[in-house]
Formats: sequence, structure tokens, C-alpha cells
Amino acid sequence: MAYYLNKEDKLLVYDYMPKGSIATFLHGQSKPWVDWPTRMQIAKGVARGLHSLHTHHNIIHGNLTSSNVFLDENINPKISDFGLSQLITVAPNSNISTTAGVLGYQAPELSKLKKASTKTDVYSFGVIMLELLTGKSPGKMEDQDLPQWVGSVIESESIIEVIDLELLRHTPFAEDEMVNTLHLAMDCVSKLPHLRPGVQQVLQQLEEIRSETAISGDDGGAGPSRS
Repeated sequence: MAYYLNKEDKLLVYDYMPKGSIATFLHGQSKPWVDWPTRMQIAKGVARGLHSLHTHHNIIHGNLTSSNVFLDENINPKISDFGLSQLITVAPNSNISTTAGVLGYQAPELSKLKKASTKTDVYSFGVIMLELLTGKSPGKMEDQDLPQWVGSVIESESIIEVIDLELLRHTPFAEDEMVNTLHLAMDCVSKLPHLRPGVQQVLQQLEEIRSETAISGDDGGAGPSRS
């Protein structure tokens, strides 16, 4: 909507988003419990927004986190801060870290300050999907980042062990859907960029996963699906 710029402050003004950011919605002090259909709605909405940036606007976000994706009154995600990474000039050998890097959303290849790409955005989105699935905040992991933690638990125990317990308790009918989404999220956070799917493929797979539940006709008492 507007911006304010001087030597001390650089501010962006957006439309008011009553639900706050995804991070606040999931982890805030007054957070409500978020059911699976709502989390899936958020994931698909972010995927659509990222696909629009990449495909229709030729924009790489470069700093995608759950703190800069906001939710309107209908819990539709709105991606913010896109394009700002292009305004930052980084000197060689400098030690500047983006918000994504500090909070655990940054693709590993960006640690050397290489140029962001569609595949680094997909990595960040994969972390957001893991956040929705596990209920854990990537910025509050102690010894491992969220993808590493999920990978280690899956390897030593079971894929079910990483999914938010409340999700399994309240929507047991959607367990297969959660597992399929988790597999997709882990593909997105592959350490090798060429192994990550494109955002269009991610969106398509999310739509297919969601349709499996819709076709079953069982909403588990969770209410109507909003997509």
C-alpha cells in the first residue's frame, strides 16, 4: 500500500491481515488449535502464491518464512516481502544473513551467499509445510534444523512420530494424507536443488492429495473444506 524510508527506518505498509502471520497463527500465545483442513488450505494457498510469483511475475522471493506470509479473515495466505532480496547488495566475503537463514528456512546452498532461485524458494516452502505438519517452529530448534530433525526421526523411528499429535488425535481419517504431504515436504527440502520439485509440481501434488480426502466424503467432523 505504501512505504516509509529514511536513514533510521524502512517500513512497508500492507493491508490489515486479521489472522496475523502463519508463525503467529500456529505458535502465538493466543493461538487456537489449527485443524488439518485449515493447515492444508494454508499450504495450498502459499503454493499458489509462490507459483504466481515464479510463473506470472518472474520473481524469486529469496526470503520466504512463515513470518512473512500473512492470513486474511478467511485464512487465505498472502505472501509479503517478495522482491526485497533483489534490493540488498551483498559484498563478497561479507557475513550478512537473511531472515530465512536465521530462522531455519534457508536452503543450504545459500549459506555461501549464492543467488536465490526458484529451487531455494521451494526449499523454504518445504520448511513451512514441515512446520504445518509437525507444529514445531523452525527458529526454536536447538541442535538441528527442522528438516534434519524430521529426517532423523523418520530414519530411527517412524514417519508418524513427527506429525503433530493433536492432528492425529482429531483427524485420524487423514493420516494417509498427512504422510503423503510429509513425503512431498521432504522432497522440497532435499539438500540437492535439482532433486527438489518445481512449485507447479508441488501445487499439483497438493491438489491431488487433498482430493483424495474430498473423494472419500469423510470430513471426520472437521467441518467444510475451504480451498
